[in-house]
Amino acid sequence: YRSQLCYAGHRPGLNGDLSPLENLRMEAAVFGVEETEIAAALEELGLAAQQDLPCLSLSAGQRQRVALARLLMRKAPLWILDEPCASLDYQAQQQVQAILSAHAQSGGSVLFTTHQALPFEGVDVQELILGGVA
Repeated sequence: YRSQLCYAGHRPGLNGDLSPLENLRMEAAVFGVEETEIAAALEELGLAAQQDLPCLSLSAGQRQRVALARLLMRKAPLWILDEPCASLDYQAQQQVQAILSAHAQSGGSVLFTTHQALPFEGVDVQELILGGVA
């Protein structure tokens, strides 16, 4: 079942001493992902210029994008995400929304938690809104 899902938690789960490329190569080795998929994911998320820097030197948003690159390179049908927009600026949040929409439109499923409103068009969305104490 692990080959069928990809999980990205609230914390990026990266080795800070390794670069984004090295972190993704470790995961790719476990799941049999081609090097070209890693490069494409880093490029799509705007991390090609930072791919060789230690993750500790990246901003929180850049580290979050490295974690999200796993989704693109793995191509698992089910994505389980905890706060995928955490630490991301507005433009990056819009990119995440587009990535999630594209995944759903291609037949994938996404289960995620968020504090940001992410409008989705052209995909079946089911929401569970949890209320809190004011």
